[in-house]
Amino acid sequence: QVLFLVCLFLTGIQAQPLQFIDKADSTTSNAVDLVGNNKGGWFTLSQTKDSNFQITVFDHCGKVDACTKLNIQASLKLSTPQLAYIGQDKYLIAGTIENSTSSGIILFYYENGVISQAKVIGAANNTRNYNPVLSVYKDDKILLGFNYVSGSFGSSRVVLLDKQLNVRWSKHIQQESHI
Repeated sequence: QVLFLVCLFLTGIQAQPLQFIDKADSTTSNAVDLVGNNKGGWFTLSQTKDSNFQITVFDHCGKVDACTKLNIQASLKLSTPQLAYIGQDKYLIAGTIENSTSSGIILFYYENGVISQAKVIGAANNTRNYNPVLSVYKDDKILLGFNYVSGSFGSSRVVLLDKQLNVRWSKHIQQESHI
């Protein structure tokens, strides 16, 4: 009996309630990215079937603190969600935004429930940009890498941005075919 009560007591202490996204929401996501924060919580960015992004912020117990859906024009599509945690409830979000003739890489900050400083990079006509990857060195040095195709030419690009998402420099990386 004592062992049973001790196990029950310890189980009760360790159990944390988790709050899950509605099953209908979780089954309609095509892609998701996830980052943790300094408070023990986490932040998810999901691409929904209607080609929008859904932002969900969880606290350290798994309770949903905020849930926001980005609604864009019907002629545009969002894909390939990417996240970076900058600190102090500030996240950098990247993804591919496309229309019928071209695509670019969209970047914006999410800070304390507000989206700010949006920027689209590489959205020239008849150019396809895809697979963004973020790396943040403090909030004033942001590296963004992505692939692109223009006509029959394909390559990769690395861009250094400042904290206002202004391009400081850009480098094209030729893809070589030899081993």
